[in-house]
Amino acid sequence: MQKRTMMVTDRKRNGQIFGEIIREIREGKKTLHKKWTINYVAEQAKVQSNYLGKLERGEKGESYMTTIGRIAMVLEVSLDEIWKRYEEKIEKHKSL
Repeated sequence: MQKRTMMVTDRKRNGQIFGEIIREIREGKKTLHKKWTINYVAEQAKVQSNYLGKLERGEKGESYMTTIGRIAMVLEVSLDEIWKRYEEKIEKHKSL
């Protein structure tokens, strides 16, 4: 039972880390141009804005790669870059 709880906690934390990355990229773009709102990115990526908001807050579970790919394309960042940031944050959290 403890192992299952640990796996759920890890998945939740990983989802939160992934969401942080998406939000950081979007907000970084927003400082350059105000159009980079959740609504704008969601509309361009053809996803619901509440879905993107949940994703950024780490409240959305596993997502389809095609959806993440569309979001990345709108944010003008590669999936490789997102993955690199994700791995860096995971390593940083492991060392805490």
